[in-house]
Amino acid sequence: MNSDGQSTNSLESLSIFESMPTRKIHLFGVFDGHGSEGKQISEFVKRRIPLTVKKMFSKFSSETIPEILHRSILKVDSDLENSKIKSKNSGTTCCLALVRDTVRSKDLTT
Repeated sequence: MNSDGQSTNSLESLSIFESMPTRKIHLFGVFDGHGSEGKQISEFVKRRIPLTVKKMFSKFSSETIPEILHRSILKVDSDLENSKIKSKNSGTTCCLALVRDTVRSKDLTT
């Protein structure tokens, strides 16, 4: 612990995922586990989020991006609850960013 009483053991990780299918979108994520199983949970969520988001884009292609993200997070949460990881009193924070590829060829010319 540091002088402020905060843990100096950071479990943060960063992920950059490939574009999602059928849309020019890139997914970025930062995960920070907490509790005795925080690191394992953080890694679980980091691995599952991109796969689940890709599946949801394919399955629910007519839904909005926020709806697809919401479905994806709920699915990963359910998968975690059904996994062998002991998640009581542990977890992870997750910050996701979706960036759309909106560069047009005329924007690249001077």
